[in-house]
Amino acid sequence: MIQIANLLLTRRCNLKCSYCNLVKDYKDKPNEYPSMKDFRDNELTGEQWCDILQRLKAHNKDIFIILY
Repeated sequence: MIQIANLLLTRRCNLKCSYCNLVKDYKDKPNEYPSMKDFRDNELTGEQWCDILQRLKAHNKDIFIILY
């Protein structure tokens, strides 16, 4: 059961905060991992986020959701 969901709502963030390790282009990042460009080019819509949130709540009504 999913108990905690960390969601990065926008990919427009530059992710430059010193504490942020959500998505970065690391030096030795495996090739199959998406790049920052992939994240910027594939932004989700508000409707898609609403659907995701509804699915998470349906899976566990007590889920703890963290929005970035």
